[in-house]
Parts: sequence; structure tokens; C-alpha cells
Amino acid sequence: MEQGKIIYPFAPDLQISPLSSLNFEHDWRRDFQTPCHYEQKFVRWDRIRVQYAATDRYSFKACITDNDTGQTSVLNPTELKAFENSEQGTQGKVYEVMFNELAPGSYTFGIYIALTSDRLMARSSFRVVPVREEGTVRITYNHRRDEFDTVFSPERMFDFRVEGCFLPSESSFAVDSEGFRDQSDRYKQLSALPYRKDIFSVGGGFGVPNWVADKLNYIFSTSFVLIDEMKYSRSESAVPEMTSIHGDYPMYLYKIELEKDRHFQYEGRYGGDFNFDYNQDYNTVRYDI
Repeated sequence: MEQGKIIYPFAPDLQISPLSSLNFEHDWRRDFQTPCHYEQKFVRWDRIRVQYAATDRYSFKACITDNDTGQTSVLNPTELKAFENSEQGTQGKVYEVMFNELAPGSYTFGIYIALTSDRLMARSSFRVVPVREEGTVRITYNHRRDEFDTVFSPERMFDFRVEGCFLPSESSFAVDSEGFRDQSDRYKQLSALPYRKDIFSVGGGFGVPNWVADKLNYIFSTSFVLIDEMKYSRSESAVPEMTSIHGDYPMYLYKIELEKDRHFQYEGRYGGDFNFDYNQDYNTVRYDI
């Protein structure tokens, strides 16, 4: 296999879901910026999913390489569905690979196009650690319908792990209430719904690349998100807000305002609100390949 630079002329025939657990964007640092390295980390029991759509015009191959031993294994992706793009005159299939219970170590996942020699189309490197590292949280997510170039189903959860935490000092409290004043100017409260907003801080002590914020913005657009087994949703139209660490340093701190679902109970299974009205026939996914 040719492990050189990614070849882009065939990229229109391959489309990777932005909600995949792994990152495939490698342009987050410019040459003039401070050299640094960021490696995705997962715990061995995390569910690492990658979804991609590929046309039938070429043959594609998914592989994983153990960087510690150099051994490369060809994977057998699960076929999720077929698609057809009448405007482009193409058709193809959506595939998924899932890694779980990988031995601790460094890995590289790659998608190759089979020509006279296999050419690299997309790659992502990550590390599996035996236990949770201090300062990281696991984000589990799913969605009520096929959307965001991703095929969902209730039994398939996605996991993403990032350096993040909630600081108690950054919580705020609010209430939605209704009431009126009587003729004596006394206020009468008819109803009240108290709630709390929490700030999810991402980046730890060294920051994260901007693609992490993009990934989080997609994740919190889904209908079901757990952070370390507690259900959260974005507060109104909140988005990740960036704080620069240094002018030429290409990693940043991000904060996003979230609200916890206090009524959701996690008891070793996904229940309650996760039994959403999943409509398998409703499909807004349109593959532009």
C-alpha cells in the first residue's frame, strides 16, 4: 500500500460522516504556527465508529494498522444502505466500521482506493489507553433520524472522547415563570420552571485543534447526547466559543453552554428519552457524490 500523501482526485467518490468518532481533517495547523501534536485518545471499551459513503465506480478498502507492531489488517465494513444520486448519475453504498476492545496502543485507520496500487484516500490516527485518563470525558451520541450525512439507529451508539470538564463556578441558574400583578401591585406567580445552565470547558491545559469544536457542534446537533452517562443538550443556540492560548499556537480552549436533563436516569441501559420516535423512513441524507 502506498502510504504517501492523500490523493484527492477521487475524493468526490468518497464521503465520510462528520459524526464519525475519528477525525479526518489534517489542515488545522499552518506551517508558520508553533509545531505541536494532538492525538485522539479512547479507552478500550469506547465504541469507535466510522461511517462513509462510497460510489460503485471504484473499489475501496478499509484497513487498520497497529503502529506499535506495523501489522495492517483489512477490515470488513458493515453495509448500512444503498444510495443513488440522480443528478450526478452515481450510486453506491454507505458502510460502517466499529472498533471496540482494541488492545492499548497506537493505531491508524485508513481508507484506500484500489487502483494499480492501493492509494490512500483518508486516514486518522488515534491511541487506545487501558483506563480513562484524568481530565477526559466520554461523549455518547445518537439521533432520531438519518441526518448530517449519517445513518442512525437506536442500537448503534457513537462515542467520542475529549479533554473536558464542568466547573461549578461557571454554572448559572434561570427560571421560566408566568405571573401577574393584582390591583394592590402584588405579584402573583402562576407557574415556574427552574433550570440550570452549565459550561462545558474543552481543552484541558494544552488546548485542542479547531476540528474538535466542529465535531462538538455536530454532536450537540443530535437529539441524544450523554457526557459521562449524564444527558445534556445545548442551551438554545449555543455554539463552542474559542479562547486563544497564544497567537501562533494552533490549539485552543473552547466553552459551550449546555443544559442537563435532570429527569434522565442511566441505569446501565439507555431508557427514558432515548426511546425517541425514530423514523427510519424519514431520511434527509443526501450524498453529493
